Amino acid sequence: TQSTWVMAWLVPTLEAAGSFLQGEQHHEAEIRQADLHFDRELRFNRELERREHLRDRWALENNSLQTMTISQSLLFSCVFSILTQGQLPAGTPEGLVIAYSCCMALSFCILLLSIWASMQTSGRMSKYNIADSEQRYVCGLKHPTFGSYWKCHCETLSHVSTYSFYWGTCFVIVTACLLLFAQFTITYANRFAAVAFVVISAATVLVVG
Repeated sequence: TQSTWVMAWLVPTLEAAGSFLQGEQHHEAEIRQADLHFDRELRFNRELERREHLRDRWALENNSLQTMTISQSLLFSCVFSILTQGQLPAGTPEGLVIAYSCCMALSFCILLLSIWASMQTSGRMSKYNIADSEQRYVCGLKHPTFGSYWKCHCETLSHVSTYSFYWGTCFVIVTACLLLFAQFTITYANRFAAVAFVVISAATVLVVG
């Protein structure tokens, strides 16, 4: 009959349409899933790049700090060597003795300050969390980059460490000049050697500085 023919035609058509719509839905779901995976992978790669950049910047500053710490330790040992072995000869003028003691004390204290500032800087650097860019630190701020964290928490101490190291080095050199000047002029009675040592040392400091 006509109704049977219509049903025989309509049922396969509806099934085909349903299959087509279902296929379209699956296709759209696959596209959405692919876009989601792409977005996640893109964000993941960006996060890896960000962490790698922060790690490189941290490593650069840390290597510089370690080099400074080694130099400070060596110079500090030089101060103790002068302190234990650098005895002024008998008959040294009182003014020279006072200048020698003041320069020795200043070099000791300034280099100790430099080492302390380096240790504080190293401790603060270790507190930076590369994995969490949303963390709030003791200053109450977020630091998504190591540069902003360094400027807020470490830069001042780093400047203190560097400048005190250079000033401490200058006072160590002045102390050595005073010691050898006294030894050359009093022990060896050779003023030319004393003046030559002081002039060459001062010229070296001026050229390097």
